[in-house]
Amino acid sequence: MLLLSYDVMHEQRILVVSATPDTASWISETLEATGDRIDVVTDGRDAFQRVWDANYDIIVAELGGPGVDGRDLYMAFQNTWPELTRRMVFVCAEANPTVEAFALRAAVPVLRAPVSPDDLRETVRNVSGFRRSRALLAK
Repeated sequence: MLLLSYDVMHEQRILVVSATPDTASWISETLEATGDRIDVVTDGRDAFQRVWDANYDIIVAELGGPGVDGRDLYMAFQNTWPELTRRMVFVCAEANPTVEAFALRAAVPVLRAPVSPDDLRETVRNVSGFRRSRALLAK
């Protein structure tokens, strides 16, 4: 049996959701360097529409942004597309007890600023690998 790296076999499609232009740009540029396809939206409502229209491997969402943020997306996905909740990564600017409690209950990885490019890429790879492992087990 021949095993190939997931990175070689599959270009991931990643949706970045951030109301902060600098954050969205940094996340997008960091993940584009891995060869993945990145789409960026500035509001959770736009993210919901994008997910409705396309299939994303990973969703990286800012917590605590204006409008609909990562937490709101998580709740909406849980009701509409529960499998998407296992494909999310949260990014937040600061530690917050409410965010910590939510992330723990949701079991979604949370990256707190300052985030290194390596930490972001590794977390996305881990979520992607978890998803791939679940897909292989289901076959």
